[in-house]
Formats: sequence, structure tokens, C-alpha cells
Amino acid sequence: MVAQFHSFSQPLTIMLTIPLGIFGAIYGLYIGGQPFALVALIAIVGLAGVVVNISIILIDYINKVQSQGIPLNEAIVQAALTRVRPILLTTITTIIGLLPLTYAEKGWQPMGFSFIFGLGFAMPLTLIIIPIVHSIIEGRRSKNRLNYND
Repeated sequence: MVAQFHSFSQPLTIMLTIPLGIFGAIYGLYIGGQPFALVALIAIVGLAGVVVNISIILIDYINKVQSQGIPLNEAIVQAALTRVRPILLTTITTIIGLLPLTYAEKGWQPMGFSFIFGLGFAMPLTLIIIPIVHSIIEGRRSKNRLNYND
């Protein structure tokens, strides 16, 4: 990801979504009264990939909008408004698709609960926290570039 984004800070910002998903997954297991089984661990690994994709979509679109000469904060707002619908629809369809698996057989319930709650918890927080962190890091980076050039 460092090569793709030409930055060390943007992949780190993207990786911040993984703890959000893990927290949601563990909370989902607790709420559902499910054990932390092997299938729950497999779901958490898959969940990490899905929530990272949400962040990649958001950060990539912010970069694309910003490359058109739009200031950082405006680019973040525009990217969030443009990408919220596809992210929300993808999340909802994934959760709905996992509901039959979750309630079909008791052995798959830990996987379903951890994935559904992890994704449901991480998605809204990703849409809030990632733009804030990206704004802080890139804003400081811009200030440092301006100070260096002066």
C-alpha cells in the first residue's frame, strides 16, 4: 500500500480500521453469547480485509479529488459524501447475506456474529474517524512542506 499511495502515513491511517472491526466483532460475540471459536477468528481475519477496503475506497477518492486542486478539507467532505452510499450499500448487503449463515446452524453462529457486528461497528466509525485522522496527518504534512519551502 505504501507504493500505491506514495506515503507511509496513508496506509497507517487505513490500518486504523482493523482495531475498530475487531472491537465490534468481540462485542458481537459477547452480545450474542457466542464463544470465541476458530470460525470467529476466521471471520475476524476476513473482516479485517473488508474494513480495510472501505478505508482504501475513502482515502483513494480523497486523493483523487485533492489531485484536482481542491483543498484537503473540501476533498474530504466531497469524498465522504460521494462514497458513503456505495460503502453503506456494500455493508448492508454483506450483513444481510450473512444472516442466513448466522442462523442456519449453531456451529457458524460465532462467525456470523463476529462478522456482522464487526462490520456494523467499523463502517460508521470508519466514515468518521478515518477522515479526521487523515485530515490531521495530511494537514500537518502540508504545514511542514510550507515551512520547509519558506
